[in-house]
Amino acid sequence: MPDLGGVLSAFDLPAMDTLSPGYKLFDAHGVTELSLRADQVMVSEAALAPSSIMRSPQPRPGGGGFDKRRDWRWIPIVEARSAGKQWRGTPVTMMVNAAGQYKTGVWASFGFTDGAVYKQPETLAMVGQIAKRMRNGAFILDGGANFYTYFEDQDVELGTRICNVGRTPATVTARATATPSDGTKPAVEKQWDVTVEPGEVKSVSTSWHPNNWPADGYSVQVELLQNGQVIDRVSHKIHVWRPKQKKEFMTIKDGELMLNGKRWRAHGVNYMPSSGIGIEDGEYFEHWIGAKSYDPEVIARDLDHCKQMGLNSVSAFVYTGYDKDQNMLDFLRLVDAEKAREIAGRAVRGPGWWFPSGAWVSPGSLAVALLARAGRRVHRRIGRAVERIEREGSEWRALDVAEVLSESGH
Repeated sequence: MPDLGGVLSAFDLPAMDTLSPGYKLFDAHGVTELSLRADQVMVSEAALAPSSIMRSPQPRPGGGGFDKRRDWRWIPIVEARSAGKQWRGTPVTMMVNAAGQYKTGVWASFGFTDGAVYKQPETLAMVGQIAKRMRNGAFILDGGANFYTYFEDQDVELGTRICNVGRTPATVTARATATPSDGTKPAVEKQWDVTVEPGEVKSVSTSWHPNNWPADGYSVQVELLQNGQVIDRVSHKIHVWRPKQKKEFMTIKDGELMLNGKRWRAHGVNYMPSSGIGIEDGEYFEHWIGAKSYDPEVIARDLDHCKQMGLNSVSAFVYTGYDKDQNMLDFLRLVDAEKAREIAGRAVRGPGWWFPSGAWVSPGSLAVALLARAGRRVHRRIGRAVERIEREGSEWRALDVAEVLSESGH
């Protein structure tokens, strides 16, 4: 067989999310358990064992939430977890395209690199179920509530966008419910009968005003039914924003940032969600707080990883115009006080994201505090250009063409 290396290297693989190029996926390490996600109905059952090497597509926002301005839907089917139940990826996923370059395209990604896995009856049955589902062109593009966190006086818009990537009209029933997270009876339920033409996207919605917000919010679910059978499902939670009765602020004392009477120093990151890895869409990547990119499940998982790394702060940027998506409110949403006490292992005065010795910090205030602490050790020099930066041992120096402009041992 001739060497095809030169021929293959002359072409760039197309950017098809969850499939190619290679940066769209990552190796899943330390996997001890594979399980079907409870919120998917593409596969009814599958008893899968982890293989030695598996790959997972980079995470993307799911379909939970209404009118999120995405032309595609990422459907995680199988999740991988470690012995400690930590998320390790989604080696089996689907991608549905309602518009764009791959309009009406549907594909699946299987991350098992051991060919023997695909000969197993469980894997063959799963592949068969997914292939059969692909032939039915009706899918939820997104569905649920228009926001993830609300003010108490706001109405909730419940709805769904339905796409048909098949070749014939699809007649379906969409059902939306909102159930208190600690209950079983829906507080509201709405159904719509919809016919969607090939290549079309249809949107249906209704307005609802919660009279009493439960402490842990509502679980919102949207299902798509055909001939009485559920063929698709998405779900997510919604919460209410209740500001603290007593405000707490970071202070400055003797040039140090203080929190609850103790010195505080930042150990954090400029946060960007993991769902932005390996994406070509610049707006999606940069404006992650917008409706198109934001997913509470991804954000919560990322923040938990930050906590496990020992970080105590994150910075986030918001662009004008994306405030209407109300995701910054959800980003700031706090866990309930009881959960906060459980996580902290001690009494706390109120709810909050738990970062050990952590807090949110204003970059401007941090700069002022650092300058105040440095005192006379900082000298102002204007009109001098830094030509190079050097390190000698633990010392860093910034120099112009003639002399050292600044130096630090940190």
